[in-house]
Amino acid sequence: MSEKNLSTFLGEQCRKYRKIQGLTQEELAVRLNTTAQTVSNYERQGIKDVDTEEAVAKALGVNLREETADKEGTVGEVGKEILFCLLENGGKCPVDTIIEKEMYGMSKERVNHEIEKIAQLDMCSRDNYVDFHGKKKDDLFITAKGIITYKNLVSDSFHEKKLEEVLPKVVSYEMALSPNRNEISNCRLSSAKDMEEYIEMRPWISKIYSLNINRNFMADFIAYLYRVWTTEFSSIGHYVLSRNEVNILFPGQNIYHDIIYRMAYGFSNEWRCKWLLGETADDENIKYGELSEEEEILLQKEAPEEFIKMMDEVEEESRRDDEENEYNEKNGIDPDAIWHRDYLEESFYNEFPWVYDQDDKETMELVKNFWPKELRDMCSLNCAARRKTYNANAPKGKEKCFPAEWFSKEEIEAFIRENYKKPRNYKERKMLSTLVEINKVLPQALWFYFDFPKEWEENGLADLVRELCCVEEIESMSKSE
Repeated sequence: MSEKNLSTFLGEQCRKYRKIQGLTQEELAVRLNTTAQTVSNYERQGIKDVDTEEAVAKALGVNLREETADKEGTVGEVGKEILFCLLENGGKCPVDTIIEKEMYGMSKERVNHEIEKIAQLDMCSRDNYVDFHGKKKDDLFITAKGIITYKNLVSDSFHEKKLEEVLPKVVSYEMALSPNRNEISNCRLSSAKDMEEYIEMRPWISKIYSLNINRNFMADFIAYLYRVWTTEFSSIGHYVLSRNEVNILFPGQNIYHDIIYRMAYGFSNEWRCKWLLGETADDENIKYGELSEEEEILLQKEAPEEFIKMMDEVEEESRRDDEENEYNEKNGIDPDAIWHRDYLEESFYNEFPWVYDQDDKETMELVKNFWPKELRDMCSLNCAARRKTYNANAPKGKEKCFPAEWFSKEEIEAFIRENYKKPRNYKERKMLSTLVEINKVLPQALWFYFDFPKEWEENGLADLVRELCCVEEIESMSKSE
């Protein structure tokens, strides 16, 4: 092995053994009397001298030149239980959860020791990292070798049956670190070495997670960012909306299809706002942060103390929302339970009666369950399936034609001007700034979403949408800052 290859190998071994022992870079740095950045340099750039190698080996209590992949050994009953726990949870589980809920009172030291044993056999990987939401994580992932090993260890019918149920949903550590199709084709990303590197390679995701659907400003584009460019979809939307509800109200596929979809089903901003905030939204919910731009400038100039108070209240409201969401998630509370679904069902049915057939018992059962299958199908990226759904639900006289043909250019332009607005208040301008930051590291997202057919490019509708959605402003600010 060449000197350069050995240096890189030792750095990788430092990373591997540190993770096996559940240490963060900061914790190993304390043992070495150095900084976390120095440890990071060892792991990424290699260990280039013998003294450093010996110090790291001593701090970790291992021989860095011994490859864990070469180790073979048997997995005990506790190790098998840990692997099964990972499989039941889709391939990943917090270490604390394994200790507190899965090991039936076994000591933390014993469980950590068993995790270390199977990690040295490369059957799992333990990662300490900060996730895209800024939360510290200590997670255990099952590796491909761990999955194969457990399959060969299973001998009783109970675990064989359970294995058949869970395996299709399991994501191995290697799969979790791999880029998705969009990232491969459009970002040229390769597989990461661990979760820290995986997150570092995707700087746009944490910025997308800081965005919320603030009523209607750029809401469909934000939905698109969540669906296509993040690893999960649970954070999007107003706190009263489930994932299915967001899919219906905020399609987030492509701006052209989103506009046509909204027009065909009557989802104006006025109707979406009523859905989100209820009849009394304008009176009770629109407070600080919803002033016009002129009002904010005047307030900042003539009453700076009140303006600062307003900004503080906006930030405090956001902090309380985050705490509530964290509490709900931790305690398994469904926020939808607090919403008045009777009102929403009646409202939807009254405004779009042609979606349902009152004599169809199956459809009425779907109405009772709130979301009809016909509308859930609208969320498909498949344009042919979408066209079929449109035709099946089209108002009388407008069957068998794509909804773009239902409306004149003047009607489409009027809808766009009414429902797509430039930022009008502090919250929306702050969201625009975040979109600029995202565009700096992910410009292709804007290109893909604001893509129009030739007809709209020629008749001026494409330019109108780009203007109202600040596309050119986002691009120019991304380049100038």
